[in-house]
Amino acid sequence: MIPSVEKLKLDELLLLNKNCCSRIKQLQTAKEIEHAAKFHINQQVKFLSPKVGLVKGKILRINTKTCSVLSDDGVHWTVSPSLLKENV
Repeated sequence: MIPSVEKLKLDELLLLNKNCCSRIKQLQTAKEIEHAAKFHINQQVKFLSPKVGLVKGKILRINTKTCSVLSDDGVHWTVSPSLLKENV
């Protein structure tokens, strides 16, 4: 059981904070990898841009946090895999 934070000393709180931040980063990275693993190079995708609306194109490169997409009208986009949908 986790002790009440009110009873922890400063050094214990700092260590707890460090461990919490580390775990959050691990979970976020795992989620990003999970999203990126759903796609492959040259796959047709679509996403919604706040400025131009629906964008359709194909994936040129996949990184952990971003995918490079070439839209059908020739514009290069850098998009989070979590925002991409398969364009069937």
